[in-house]
Amino acid sequence: MQVSGIKKSFAHGTFWLFIGHGVSNVASFLIFAVLARLLGPVDFGLVAFATVFIDLSRIVAVAGLPTALIRAPEWDDDDASTVFWGTAVLAIALAIVVGAGGGYLLGRFYSNELQWVLLALSLCLVIDALGETHDAKLQREFQFKSLAKRTAIATAGAGIVGVALAFAGFGVWSLVINRIASSAIRTVILWRATVWVPQPIFRRDRFVEMFTFGIHIGAVGVISVVNRQVPALIVGFLIGPAAVGFLRASSRSVNILLDLTQSPFRGTALASFSRLKDTAARVRGYRKVTRLITLVSFPIFFGVAALAGDFVVLLFGERWADSALILSMLALVGGSASLAVFVQPVLVAEGLVRLAVINMFQILLANTLVCLVTAPFGLSIFAIGFAINTYLGILQTLFLLKRAVGLPPSRVLRDIYPSFLSAGVMLLTILAVGHYVLPDYGRLVRLVILVPLGALVFTSMLAVFFRGFVWEVWRDVEPLLSPALKRLGIC
Repeated sequence: MQVSGIKKSFAHGTFWLFIGHGVSNVASFLIFAVLARLLGPVDFGLVAFATVFIDLSRIVAVAGLPTALIRAPEWDDDDASTVFWGTAVLAIALAIVVGAGGGYLLGRFYSNELQWVLLALSLCLVIDALGETHDAKLQREFQFKSLAKRTAIATAGAGIVGVALAFAGFGVWSLVINRIASSAIRTVILWRATVWVPQPIFRRDRFVEMFTFGIHIGAVGVISVVNRQVPALIVGFLIGPAAVGFLRASSRSVNILLDLTQSPFRGTALASFSRLKDTAARVRGYRKVTRLITLVSFPIFFGVAALAGDFVVLLFGERWADSALILSMLALVGGSASLAVFVQPVLVAEGLVRLAVINMFQILLANTLVCLVTAPFGLSIFAIGFAINTYLGILQTLFLLKRAVGLPPSRVLRDIYPSFLSAGVMLLTILAVGHYVLPDYGRLVRLVILVPLGALVFTSMLAVFFRGFVWEVWRDVEPLLSPALKRLGIC
C-alpha cells in the first residue's frame, strides 16, 4: 500500500472511529449520569473493583494473538481459525479460574456480594473472546465504519438495559447486566459485520509461533491495564468500595474524553504505522499525529480540570462531590497522555515490543509504589500523587522513544508546547474568573460563562502567538480533510 493510500485509510478509519466513539460516548455518558443518580458510589465501586480482575484476564485470554493477525502481511484463514479457537479456550479457562476461584477468595476476605458480581462478570471474558478475531479482520482491512456502528449500538443497547434495571430496583446488578449485555451485543454485531467464519482448524505450530509473538503484546497489554487499574485495586483494599466509586466516576469521565480525542487515532495507528516502509516515515507520522491530537486534547482536558467541581455536582449530584479533585487531577494527566499514546504502535511496527514491555513494567512499579504510599492519606493526596507520577512516566516514555527510533524528547516537546502553553493560560484564566468574579453564581451559569471564555482564551493565544504552529498542523491534515469538506460544500 502506498503512503498516500495509507494516509487516506488512516483518515477514513479515524473518521469512522471518531463517529463511533463520539456517538457511543455521548450515549455512554448520558447513561452513566442517569445511573449515577439512581445508584450510589458503593454500587459503582463494587463493579469497578470486580472489573479490575476481568480487564486483566481479558488481556491474558487474548494474549496478543489478534495483533499478530493485524500485523501479518496477508490474512490467512487457517491462522485466523487457530487464533479464534485458541483465544476461546484461554477465555473459558480464565473465566473458571477468575470467576469461580477468584470470586471465592474475594468473597471470603472482602465481600460476599463481590464474589457473585465477579462470577457473573467472568462471562464477559468468553463472550468478548468470540469476537476478537473478527475485530482483528475488520481492523486490518480498515473497516472502521463497521466497528463504529458496533461500538455505538452495543453501548446504546446495553445502556438501555442497565437504566431499565436500575429503575426497577436491581441496584448493583443493573451495572453487572449492563456490562454483560454490552459484550454480547458487540460480539453479535462483529460476527454479522465480518465476512469470515471460523473453521474447525487448529494448527499447533502456528499457534505457538503467533503466541510467542503475541505474548509480548499481551504483556504490554496486561501491564497497561494494571497501570490503569492499580489505583482502583489499591483504593478498594485500603480505603473501601465507596472510594472506588468516586474514583470510577472521575476516571469514567476522563476515559470518555480519551475515547473522543485519542482512541480514534490510536485505533488506526498500529495498522497505519505497520504499513509505512521505514523508521523515518514512522517518526514523521508520530510527530504529525501527536501535534494534531494535543491541539485538541490540551484545551479539552485542561478545561475539564478547571471546571471539575461544577461539572461533577451538576451532572452526578451532590453525593458525588468528592470526585471533583480526582477528576481535576486525572484531566490534567489526560491531555499530556497524548504524547505517549502512539509510542506503543510505533514500537510494535518497528518490531521492538520488548522495549515497550520493559517501559510499561517500570511505569507499573512506580505507579504501584506511589498509590501504596499516598492512598492511606485519603483520596485527595492520592489523586495529586498519581498525577505527578504520571507526568514523570510520560517523560520516561519519551526517552524510550529516543532510544528506539532516535526522536529526541526535546523535539516532541517543541512540537506540542504551543498547545500546552495556550491551554495552561486558559486553565489559569478560568480558575481566576471562577474564583474571583463568579463565586456566588449557580453552577450551570458558571459553566455557561466559563466554557466559552476558555475557548476564546485558547484560540486567541494560538492566533496571536502561534499562528505558524496552527498553519503547520493544518498543512498536515488539509489533504486528508479536503475531500470530506468538498462533499459538504465547505470548500
